[in-house]
Amino acid sequence: MSVEDIARAKGALEEGQFRVVVFEADGRTTVRDFASCKLATQYADDVASEGEPASATVFDAHFRCVRGGRHFGASK
Repeated sequence: MSVEDIARAKGALEEGQFRVVVFEADGRTTVRDFASCKLATQYADDVASEGEPASATVFDAHFRCVRGGRHFGASK
């Protein structure tokens, strides 16, 4: 199952909402919804910056990938 499939499986989003799919270092996958792109990308960046390796991908209401989480130490 692709990351987009996982995002879609949680159900529809309203216009202006964003969904973050996280692959945790321990193998778990978590999904959280946010009311704004700013909140979603902040969460994704927090995930990417945690001590254990994890990846986070932000999707818009049309399930287009907005961006991945970035480690706070990475250049923008």
